[in-house]
Amino acid sequence: MNGRGERKEMEAREKGLHQDDADEDDENVKQLQQCSSIYLLLQDCLVKTDRNWKSCQKEVQALKACNDRRKKDKST
Repeated sequence: MNGRGERKEMEAREKGLHQDDADEDDENVKQLQQCSSIYLLLQDCLVKTDRNWKSCQKEVQALKACNDRRKKDKST
């Protein structure tokens, strides 16, 4: 097999592995319910800032507040 064919085969295998991870992430995000959109904004910020949490504090605090409200609503 030539290098090009091997590379395509390897990419296809990796894509399948990553797709499983993405499906699992989707399920975790769905469990966040109304906070899922804020969580996704945080993820986008982290990607854009090379995982710099300090740069994403606005999103972190928004997610924390949303989660706190969700827990409070759940207990009442």
